[in-house]
Amino acid sequence: MRSARYWLAGLLLLFAAGQAEPAAAFSDDQDKARGAVRSGEALPLGQIMRRVRPSYPGQLLDAQISRKGKRGPWVYDLKVLTPDGREQRLKVDGRSGRVLGVRGR
Repeated sequence: MRSARYWLAGLLLLFAAGQAEPAAAFSDDQDKARGAVRSGEALPLGQIMRRVRPSYPGQLLDAQISRKGKRGPWVYDLKVLTPDGREQRLKVDGRSGRVLGVRGR
């Protein structure tokens, strides 16, 4: 019971401090990204990976999609663990699947 009170107090502090707001913004960004895929503005992640993997094989560790402004292109930021254990970060055009940049070659 005591830990539940601490948990509730912590949650109330987060809301009071305005820390809960970024979760709503994150959800809104996810909805926009899903809409971009549905409307054809961006390819689904599975298609992006099928286009990227022949040149950049490995295990996908993290993927994010975003855009700059309301009219900018959708760009996937991918983190890939290569077969030899190195981490690569790829920037990929969300519409075409073309690799725009690579870090960690």
